[in-house]
Amino acid sequence: MIILVEGRCQELSVPISHEAIAARLKVLADSNRIEGVGDIRMWRYSEVRLKD
Repeated sequence: MIILVEGRCQELSVPISHEAIAARLKVLADSNRIEGVGDIRMWRYSEVRLKD
């Protein structure tokens, strides 16, 4: 997910790091806007998905 978002941001010329993307995903998971499974801080060992 982070790699896809980072690639899309580069296409749109939006300067953002993968650390910032991961932090935003953590905030979204903590605020119950998306589902996070695993340790969101370790993006290779977790997953996120939209809530049903």
